[in-house]
Amino acid sequence: MSFTEEQTSTQTISDAGVAQKYGVTVRTVRLWDAKGLIPRPRKIGDKTKRHSVQELDAWFCAGCPPRAEWERMRGERLSGVVA
Repeated sequence: MSFTEEQTSTQTISDAGVAQKYGVTVRTVRLWDAKGLIPRPRKIGDKTKRHSVQELDAWFCAGCPPRAEWERMRGERLSGVVA
């Protein structure tokens, strides 16, 4: 399944899909996740993690802030609070 097919069929992607989307290795995506540099993936079952394409796109458009800042920004946006 290509990235485009995976993206449109499920709206979530694996670490490999994120790597392909941003032109990096899967190892880099996992390091970004471990360091809190990308949005938190959703856990499916005990070991499977999937990334929301919509959230990754919004995070990228926001300038790729670290996870803690992104979650703060997203929380403010969802609650209607303006910083």
